[in-house]
Amino acid sequence: MARIVIEVIILCLFLWAAVSLSRRWSGLRRAQHQSPAIATAPTDASWRATHVGNEKNQTEVLVVLQVPGGTDVWDRRICTVIENQDPDYDKRLYNAMEDARSRAELLNGMRDT
Repeated sequence: MARIVIEVIILCLFLWAAVSLSRRWSGLRRAQHQSPAIATAPTDASWRATHVGNEKNQTEVLVVLQVPGGTDVWDRRICTVIENQDPDYDKRLYNAMEDARSRAELLNGMRDT
């Protein structure tokens, strides 16, 4: 009985290692194939979190790739959309901006490599 348990544990560890390696390899491949807009962005451009209103009376929380102080946006990714009439608007906006800042840091880290 103990031998079966040990074999199951070894099998689980082997499967975990295989899944972990495949995710890491997939992530590296994805990072190597950036969109053309990102590849042509200036080297001093960086990702930052921001929020804007839209015509549907909503707030879009997004991360944008742009040169600090510049107006050209090389890429933009929407993180979430919040209804302006939402009773929890302040809390949702705060949490969404924190998430967007984390994403911007991650994207900037990937851009440096």
